[in-house]
Amino acid sequence: MFYILYGEDDFSIHQALSEVKEGLGDVGMLAINTVSLDGEHLTLNELRHNCDTAPFLSSYRLVVVKGLLKRFEPRRGELRSGSRAVTKTKDKLPEWK
Repeated sequence: MFYILYGEDDFSIHQALSEVKEGLGDVGMLAINTVSLDGEHLTLNELRHNCDTAPFLSSYRLVVVKGLLKRFEPRRGELRSGSRAVTKTKDKLPEWK
């Protein structure tokens, strides 16, 4: 499962992320099963690796990527080249049941 928290209101985004964390159980186990990544410099392989890593002594693993969507916003006079990589990755994801 994944959530996309996006917008100008950093406080509300932080609050929503805190609610997600609270819903995942023990805070101590979540702390060692949480990774925060910089989306502006993140490669697709790094993202896959972090998402595919199994949680340690827990049912959940939390991967937080900050700033990833900025990479997909077209800059003035440029095309959206990153959308092909997203489509390829989306096609490989298993169907949610």
